[in-house]
Amino acid sequence: MKRIITKTLLSGAFMLFGVLAFAQDTLVVEQGLGTLNTAIEENGGDVIYQLTAGSWYGLNAIIEASDETLGAGGSLTIIGEETDGIPAMIQVGNDLEGGVLSVLIRTFNDLTLKNLMLIDQDASGTPGSSVLELAAPVKVIIDNCVFDPAGQWYMILGQDPANGSKMYMTNNLILRNGSMGGPNDPGILESNQWDTLYIENNSFVSTGQSLFVGAQHRTPPNNFIWINHNTFLWHDVWLGIPFNDLEYYMTNNLFHDVSIFSQLYSWGQFFQDYPTGNTMLSLANTDTLVIDTLGTLETLPSVRTKFWQRNLQYTSDGVKGITAYAKSNDTIAPVYSIPMLWEDDTPDWFASDGPVVSPADSSRENRIFNDDVNWPNMKFNHNMYDLDPQYTDARIYDLSDSAGTNALSWFQKYIWGLANIPEPADWPSYMWDVDGWAGTDPAYYPEVWPRFDGAYTNPTLLTASTAGLPLGDLNWFPQAKASWLHHQDAIAQHIMNLDESQYLGVGTEEAKIEVAFKVYPNPVQDFINLQSTQKLDRLKIYNLTGSLHKIVDLNAQADMNIDVSDLPQGVYLLKVEFAGGGYYSSKIIKE
Repeated sequence: MKRIITKTLLSGAFMLFGVLAFAQDTLVVEQGLGTLNTAIEENGGDVIYQLTAGSWYGLNAIIEASDETLGAGGSLTIIGEETDGIPAMIQVGNDLEGGVLSVLIRTFNDLTLKNLMLIDQDASGTPGSSVLELAAPVKVIIDNCVFDPAGQWYMILGQDPANGSKMYMTNNLILRNGSMGGPNDPGILESNQWDTLYIENNSFVSTGQSLFVGAQHRTPPNNFIWINHNTFLWHDVWLGIPFNDLEYYMTNNLFHDVSIFSQLYSWGQFFQDYPTGNTMLSLANTDTLVIDTLGTLETLPSVRTKFWQRNLQYTSDGVKGITAYAKSNDTIAPVYSIPMLWEDDTPDWFASDGPVVSPADSSRENRIFNDDVNWPNMKFNHNMYDLDPQYTDARIYDLSDSAGTNALSWFQKYIWGLANIPEPADWPSYMWDVDGWAGTDPAYYPEVWPRFDGAYTNPTLLTASTAGLPLGDLNWFPQAKASWLHHQDAIAQHIMNLDESQYLGVGTEEAKIEVAFKVYPNPVQDFINLQSTQKLDRLKIYNLTGSLHKIVDLNAQADMNIDVSDLPQGVYLLKVEFAGGGYYSSKIIKE
């Protein structure tokens, strides 16, 4: 291991929500089995453990982040080297008896993970239980990481001991979480109470039952929930189970085949206000009755906020209205899905196991979101159903069709759907193969990169967000994300003001940059010219699915002539980084 004497400054894009910058020494950790464990044991906390891109770091024990290992009040920070390829990989290992470790990291102290691939599967292909465990009220920052697979149980464990924690998840790709074998299977975040849950620009692909769970009427309630610009594909059942969060913003998300884990609306009998006439469950869980620690009803008008705006719930034809074949009794039964909200314009193919009556009478959420007197801060608007995103990767549609075809029963689906469904006893060897749809040997990790591509081309959805940008994870749209970053705080404030109109300020900064920077000719054949009033650092050229095709060091020059004759014909995204910070991006056509 090599000690770097310089200081590194980390600053998040979350200043609006109180995540502060901090400086620490940096320690470069050599790759290998147990090297990261040893480094943390020898050096403790308040050190940045830097891992090399593309290198493998196997764990020979659970990393315990506590006062004992880090020093009193110490925090753990693990950051991989920045890369456009395979990041530094941390893989779960085995205990002395050969069993898979229950988690990769158990933390009693604050934790930061960045630019990493976290692999909850050992070299034999056996999946672990979970990736992280929160064992105390902590602040966790997870940015630009890939979780694949993300565990058979909750990806992040945390019950009452972790109450009051703050979680910031941004720019991550979360793949294959939960066993997906029953209606009560786990999901992403377990049942602790959150002070702050900030989830933005992530893609969740084939995940378990819930994004975050807990008691239906949590006491104390979750304080602040922010779920913005995320893509969810093949996610089971619920997004959030608690009904009484104090502030909850669900905005600009893309839900593809969400809640296809077929449910019966008779589940409503387990909810507190079901006897009052609620029989139609929805994803926008909100209760008419909120009880505090004294057992009294909340005072109306309510001060709670639930702002559910500009989300898409797309259910593919391969899943819509499917019937499930139950192997146990050789019967075929209908499968039902849950909409974002039961209202008069909810698509009529959503069904229930009883007669569908007026949402105004039988949906608690519909009653609340339409009552501006008693719930003035709860608004549901500009949401959409059944607009096909038109993904650039056709495998997404193949998998959706397979998920619908291969439903084992009303509660058993194999989301990655093979042509011939294995018996449940054989699932692990299929469900947790290392490269998902590639099916490569788990001992050679990984062989497919990038892991997933969520780009799409539907023109309506490309301008449907609060700021007129694409719905879902903006990392699949680098140019749109650059525009969003220029206005991130203003857009967030626009949302928190409960402003249901679109934010119209996007585009002004990009126009100023364009005046000072030129790219020509466009279309281009062999050479493209860059002309700038600022010194240039680096050029990157991506295809429209986000794959990097070319990278050129510009060596602080202001004018450059770049050979692009090796690029195949097509449309590309060009990104030029300036030596003084910032960047310019635009599309180019290669003839």
